Amino acid sequence: MWMEWGQMGVTLFFVISGYLVTLSLWRIEDRCSRIGIGRARELGIFQIRRLARLLPAFAAALGIGVLLGIEDVVEPFWWHVTFLSNVKMAMQGWFFGSTAHFWSLAMQEQFYIVWPFVLFAVPRRWFPVSAIVLVFGGYGYRVWCMESGVCDFWRWLMVPGSIDTFVLGGLLAWMKQAQGLPEFPSRKGGWELLAGATAVFWVLNRGLREGVFDPWITASVEVLEGIVALVLVWGCSKGFPGVAGAFFSWRPLRFLGRISYGIFVYHLILMWALEPVVAGFGIGPGKNVGAWILVSGAVTLVVSVISWYVLESPALRYFKARMDKAASPGERASMPSLKRMFSVGGSWWLCQRGRR
Repeated sequence: MWMEWGQMGVTLFFVISGYLVTLSLWRIEDRCSRIGIGRARELGIFQIRRLARLLPAFAAALGIGVLLGIEDVVEPFWWHVTFLSNVKMAMQGWFFGSTAHFWSLAMQEQFYIVWPFVLFAVPRRWFPVSAIVLVFGGYGYRVWCMESGVCDFWRWLMVPGSIDTFVLGGLLAWMKQAQGLPEFPSRKGGWELLAGATAVFWVLNRGLREGVFDPWITASVEVLEGIVALVLVWGCSKGFPGVAGAFFSWRPLRFLGRISYGIFVYHLILMWALEPVVAGFGIGPGKNVGAWILVSGAVTLVVSVISWYVLESPALRYFKARMDKAASPGERASMPSLKRMFSVGGSWWLCQRGRR
């Protein structure tokens, strides 16, 4: 492929996660300070809401894998269930074929668990300094991994190796809270930003990432990609003007963003299950690739739509009904932003296929 689309999706989603989670946690902190209650209960509600979004489709994907006897699901089953898929892959030094993408889901959940403790331990006025330290920490961790000769998977798949990407999203959240995000400068409807970001991603992926450079240069790719993703998230959060804004507000695209998590979770497992079925028709990853993409994409889309209406949306409604009275106003206020950002970023999320 001419570009590492999967890495673009990973980077963008980690920045979005850092941005939204940081805003939600600060709202929780503000409410707890304002009315004088402890944080533990509010953080529990926060974590339950996150799991209510992640678990239904994830559990269904694992169930499909178990029923089909997929080794990548059955053998490391408890690693997947406990959101430690990335650790298992780093330990063995290779990706699971049909569940290779679960590493990023595991890393996301690990970030959700650790980040509240980091955020609440640091006074907000010191957050920019702490964030910059963490950005350099992530960069330094990657340099150390390359200099010490450890397996690349420990650099790619561990939270320290991507913490700078999450933290850049947190910095954007700090800017929004401290002084509000400035309006996005655009004179051509936002397309110049998208074209520029695509060009920069291409240079980073086909230049620095694939070239042979000193570790201190190669380790900078994630930081640079994170900065590009941060600009895109800024543009999405403020709303693109003109034709680009109309495109991202298009209802089919917004619906695609709504079900994109299901597409992400199911796609590799369904492709593994479909490959022997369609092989007799001369269709597969290595032959008649266009038909393979069309068939596997259509099946994944249908399964994701069913999953949204049968599993994911009912689960969200159930937990919302149960938790609304207990949830903080800040958490409720964050939901429209969450939906908007995931709708806009949904097409990027579709591309997530693992880093390598």
